[in-house]
Amino acid sequence: MRLQSVTTISLRSGMKESCVGMNNSNLLYRALISHYKAQKDEARAVMEVYFKNSVGIGEHSNILNELKGWTSKLTEAEEALDSLKKNFQQPPPVPKG
Repeated sequence: MRLQSVTTISLRSGMKESCVGMNNSNLLYRALISHYKAQKDEARAVMEVYFKNSVGIGEHSNILNELKGWTSKLTEAEEALDSLKKNFQQPPPVPKG
């Protein structure tokens, strides 16, 4: 009988999640991918609000500079995702059984 490794990670919410058969490097890779996907989604969401409702955003006097900043964040996230996938393809899943 072969034992599988169990990795426990602590989440920001204080909860813990166990991942059977995953090593730390795989979890770190997935965490980076998730981080940059979330950054990309956030930038796209904010930019979409500016593009569709820029009249209703009164606290920002210079919308163009705000959009430039979010464009940079979007580009950074996309480049990071591309780089991670190009250089560190996710390891194959651990076979069950």
